[in-house]
Amino acid sequence: MNLYEVLADEAEIVVIGLSGRYDDALRDYDVADAYDVQAFESTYHAFRFLKDATNKERSGSEQLAIVCDIHTLSKEDYLFVANVRGDEALRDLPILAIDRTGEFADINVLAYGVDDCYVAPVSWEVLSTRISQIREYRALLREDEPNLEIESAFAIPRGKRIFDIFFALAALAFWSLPMLAVAIAVKLTDRGPILYKSKRIGTGYQEFEFLKFRSMVMDADRRVEELRAQNQYGADAAFFKMKNDPRVTSVGRIIRNTSLDELPQLINVLRGDMSIVGNRPLPLAEAEVLTSEEWSERFLAPAGITGMWQTSGRGKDTMSTEDRMALDIAYAREYSPIADFKILLKTFGAMKQQANV
Repeated sequence: MNLYEVLADEAEIVVIGLSGRYDDALRDYDVADAYDVQAFESTYHAFRFLKDATNKERSGSEQLAIVCDIHTLSKEDYLFVANVRGDEALRDLPILAIDRTGEFADINVLAYGVDDCYVAPVSWEVLSTRISQIREYRALLREDEPNLEIESAFAIPRGKRIFDIFFALAALAFWSLPMLAVAIAVKLTDRGPILYKSKRIGTGYQEFEFLKFRSMVMDADRRVEELRAQNQYGADAAFFKMKNDPRVTSVGRIIRNTSLDELPQLINVLRGDMSIVGNRPLPLAEAEVLTSEEWSERFLAPAGITGMWQTSGRGKDTMSTEDRMALDIAYAREYSPIADFKILLKTFGAMKQQANV
């Protein structure tokens, strides 16, 4: 049982971006006597919590509601709201926004999927009444349209998706024999699996199974902590990468330095989990640290096999976490067919690393 599942046993109101500021934004009501409140600063952690709450053996999400700082939602382009509304189990949750400065008074936040927006300070009693009204309204809608289909919250743009499919199919055909050779070499190295599979967080905080040719020994993930002092990003950084990593096998070093280990991700592209060009999907442990409000914009772009940070600093030990995240955010803000084409051209030159990382 993880942290989110433990929390899900109790919480009824999920508060985002307002923890420590209840007295400024929400007042005139004793929260502790009325609700079990779980507060988050990150919409990613709130979403993970909500997913676990509805995945458990319980009656569903009808007892949950969300109260969120409107500035937090706006800064990430309402990514969290889109995730909630695009999820079958969560889509009916009441979402109330709190505007602590009055800046959003003239903005129609309802168009983004928010149910209501209040200028702070607002009474918890008012919110409680509004939450009850929204629940009743949603229940009536469900009765009228019980089989209503919903679209995914995030979709790769159509033109980009068509390019991804054709490129991935062509690349798989071209690289089929080298991939077979790599698979055989990996299998002969030891008796472990050929593919390394891990859970990653991609576009819009969506979780999927990420594929690579295995380049490390079997217990590599468990040895990260003992090697953290040698992390090129810093001992306390979320990303982990080091020179001459002792966990890498002899075959693994070759396929990592030539990027051949990444080829199975073409299957992820065909599945729709990733795009050819985008921001690298994060392992769960990294996502837990890096999904703060400051970095949330990076998740508005498609997850990709290659991207700006690979072509700008891959293999360089001078790149910091902040540098890498800044590149991810820059891509999320300006990605286009022309930008993707330029990154692809640079990718071929960046495939061969200069350092054993």
